[in-house]
This record gives sequence, structure tokens and C-alpha cells, in this order.
Amino acid sequence: MPSTQFGQAPEAHGAKAYDGAKIFIKALQNDKCASGKKLADAIHNITYDGLQGHFDFDEKGVGLHQTQIGVVKDGKVVSATS
Repeated sequence: MPSTQFGQAPEAHGAKAYDGAKIFIKALQNDKCASGKKLADAIHNITYDGLQGHFDFDEKGVGLHQTQIGVVKDGKVVSATS
């Protein structure tokens, strides 16, 4: 379905970058760390509801176990079907 604002269908790369940045920033804010294992551990402790779904990292480091499509509407993440 094309975006009415930009005249083209949405793509997933922007959602991946958005979610990744939000998780990274949240980890930095929570643990005041900048790099290395401390930052990796901080990221793995994040739970986050993003554009692609619910992130909750397991012991293997996988955070996204089911994908969805969401959009930001009025500053909040909502289902693409809303």
C-alpha cells in the first residue's frame, strides 16, 4: 500500500534503523556505558515495543522473535492497520 505522504510503499530498512537506534539509546541511558561488553549486556537487558514488534533478548542475543509492521502516528507506535 503506497504512503499517501510520499507516494511509495514503505520499506523495512527504516524500521530496522529506527528500532535499533531506540534500543541503543535506551541501553546507553539505562547503564551510562559507551562500548564493549558492558554496552552489549545493557542492550541484551532491554525490552522494547518497536515498529517491527516486541524486542526481548534471549540467551543467544536474539531480540525479535515475531515480526510485525508498525508506524509512528502522533508520536506513538501503532499497528500499520490502525
